[in-house]
Amino acid sequence: MITHLDFELSSICNAGCPVCPRRDGGTYNVFDQTYWSLNEVKRVMGGLVNDLKVFHVCGNFGDGMGNPDVVPICEWVLNENPDCYIHISTNGGIGNEDQYRRLGSMGVSITFGIDGYGKKNELYRINAKWDKVERNIRSFSSSVKDKKQVEIQFLLWDQTRDQIKKIYDFCHEITCDSLFLREPFTKGYYTKGYNMKGEYSHSLTYEPNELTKTLSSKKWGLTDLNEIHNLLSTLDLGQRDVVYETDVVAFNHNRGPYQQREPEYGEEERVRLDGINKQSCYSKNTLDPFDLSKDNFNLYITYDGLLMPCCMIPPEYSLSISTSKGDENPKQIEILNKVLGIGLDRFSLKERTIQEVFDTGVLHQFVYNDLINDTQFGFCKTVCGKCEVI
Repeated sequence: MITHLDFELSSICNAGCPVCPRRDGGTYNVFDQTYWSLNEVKRVMGGLVNDLKVFHVCGNFGDGMGNPDVVPICEWVLNENPDCYIHISTNGGIGNEDQYRRLGSMGVSITFGIDGYGKKNELYRINAKWDKVERNIRSFSSSVKDKKQVEIQFLLWDQTRDQIKKIYDFCHEITCDSLFLREPFTKGYYTKGYNMKGEYSHSLTYEPNELTKTLSSKKWGLTDLNEIHNLLSTLDLGQRDVVYETDVVAFNHNRGPYQQREPEYGEEERVRLDGINKQSCYSKNTLDPFDLSKDNFNLYITYDGLLMPCCMIPPEYSLSISTSKGDENPKQIEILNKVLGIGLDRFSLKERTIQEVFDTGVLHQFVYNDLINDTQFGFCKTVCGKCEVI
C-alpha cells in the first residue's frame, strides 16, 4: 500500500544554495521552471488521497512554497482525507504571509531551513532574505493550531555554528516545537558559494567534532534549552571564519547527451561497498526501513511528472540525461544506465495516475527487486546501508 508521498510541487525557488542541484558552480542548470496545478494533483492522486497517512511537500530543484497553488492543494488533501498529516519543507523566503497563516490555521506542519540569524542566514541560503524569512515564520507560528507544527532545521557549517544560540533563542521566542541540527552535505573540503549573478562570493567548510555529532544526534525541543547551553559551553564549537579562495577554477560547461558506459569502481570503493551488509529503504518500508520483506511504500513525485522511489535518486540522473558533462561517478552511471534501459516514459505520470504507474511494476524493476536480491545500486548502499558486525 502507498501510504506516504513526497511531492515536488514546484521547480521554482528564490535561493541559490551552494549544494543544490539547481546550481553548477556559478551557473544555473537548465530545466523547466514549472509547478503542479491543483487540477493536475487531483488527477494523478485519484483515490490514493484517501489512503495517505503523510503528504510531504518537498523538492530537489524547487521549493514547494513557490507553487501558487500550494494552499489550495493542501486544502483539497485535507478535505478528502482529514487524518492525513501534511508537512512542507521550505527556506521561508518564498511565498507570502497570508499563505503561511492559512497553512498554519489548517494544521499543516512546516520545517523552515534557516542556517543563521539575520544576514548570516545567506552564507548558505543565498538570496533567502532574512526580513522576509522572519516575517513568514512569525506569520506561520502565530497562526498554528499546535506548536508542534513549527520546526527549524539548521545546518552545522563551521562558519555558522556561532549562530546556534541565536537560532535557539529565536525558536524559544516563537515557541517553535523543535530544532533539527543537521550535518550538511558538502562539495569537497571547500563548498563554494556564488551570488545570484554567478559570481564567486565565499566558501564554507564542515569538519565534524564531538559537539556536532552530539547536536545532530536528535531533534531538540524547547525543554532542552539548558542541555543545549551546557553543550555549547563545555564542548569545542569548532567555529571558523568564512573562507575566501583566490584560485577558484571555472567549471567546464561543455555538455551533451549522456553516453551509456560501464561503471568502473576503484578497488577501495568496491571493498567499502562490499562491507555494507545491512540495507534499509525508507521508500519500500517507511515504517521499518530495515525490514525489506514488508511493503509500506513512501514514493516521490518529481516536478517534471515522474514517479520515483525516493527523493535521493532524481538528482543523480535527471540533469545528466540531456546535459551530461561526462564526469558522472560509477554510482550515477549505474542509475543512468538503468533509467534509460527501462525508459523514462515508463515512470511518467503525464497521462496516468500514481497508482497506475506503480501497478506496472516499474519501481520494482528499477529498485525494489534488487534490494531483495542484494544486487542494489552502489548509491543505495552508500546512502541507506550500513556496516553491521556479524
